[in-house]
Amino acid sequence: MDEIRFDNDPIEIIDEENSTPFPVDFLGNLKLPVIACKELTQAPIEMSAQSALAISSFTAQRHIDVMGLGGSSFPPSLFNITIAETGERKTAIDKLFMKGCDEYEIEQRESFNDDFKYYKVKQELYEQEKSKILKKISNAKTPNCRNVAENDLSVLINEEPNRPLNPTLFPKEGTW
Repeated sequence: MDEIRFDNDPIEIIDEENSTPFPVDFLGNLKLPVIACKELTQAPIEMSAQSALAISSFTAQRHIDVMGLGGSSFPPSLFNITIAETGERKTAIDKLFMKGCDEYEIEQRESFNDDFKYYKVKQELYEQEKSKILKKISNAKTPNCRNVAENDLSVLINEEPNRPLNPTLFPKEGTW
């Protein structure tokens, strides 16, 4: 495998001396939480704002859709990457803004566990009934008996239990 070499020193992406302050006033209802997060974590306000916007976009996805250029609608999406050194408070910021999402996920997991146990029982009963009908189809002596069993199978297939949705909202480790 070829080694990649860089002959030049890294180029600064942000010119801190000539940059304008982050436009925190444009954050609307997120302004105060972003400022509080910045004060609490001592992290740059840009990182606090990005985390707040990312979580806001995520939580909005189940409540609203946006219209695409072709006329179809889909959930809003916002893709974020934070590039910062170890110790610059990325995880601390995300934990603050994700606290509500984490609590919601825990509640949903408890409900999911009960729903999944019920689903497994229903699925087992469904499979047993399906096996009985398939056996009737294969053992049918007349076309009429076969047709009745195939109709029973069609009805049963529409009644297959739905597996409950996994409530995991976020991977547990997103920093590398």
